[in-house]
Amino acid sequence: MCWFICLTSRGCSESVFQELKQGYPVTRVGQSSLKPQEEKDLAGWWSRSVTASPSVGAVDKFRFGDDRFSDMKVIELISGKRVKWQCVDGAQEWIGTELTFDLEQETGSTVVLLAQLGWKEQAEFMHYSSTKWAMYLLSLKSLCEIGKGTPYPDDVDIG
Repeated sequence: MCWFICLTSRGCSESVFQELKQGYPVTRVGQSSLKPQEEKDLAGWWSRSVTASPSVGAVDKFRFGDDRFSDMKVIELISGKRVKWQCVDGAQEWIGTELTFDLEQETGSTVVLLAQLGWKEQAEFMHYSSTKWAMYLLSLKSLCEIGKGTPYPDDVDIG
């Protein structure tokens, strides 16, 4: 299988965009990684401490040690195509932002498009988050490729 990764920042000043293209069909990527109803799958690439439910309106909880967390309300679920959350609690800079993971099929590959929209301002934490998203997408790649990602606390500590 051939992988290549394109992690990009696009033009919007209060948004974070990342893209991952991988050599697997959309069904494999969607089934192994982006199902909010599957805590074990989310725990395989983002955070090992997760509580998640498969329904729109549910609040999925991600923990990063004792003092960092994100509570994400499920806004939209389209199997094999889209997961959309809105941050309802956690880091002040994140509250109100929306995270969207879109899966697009290309010939023999899947493109994972991540957008985090609605930042109130461009701040240092936004840049930190953009870097961490790139790392977590690489963790997702690893989970799909070899069955093991590097979710928190096994991720790279960047400060």
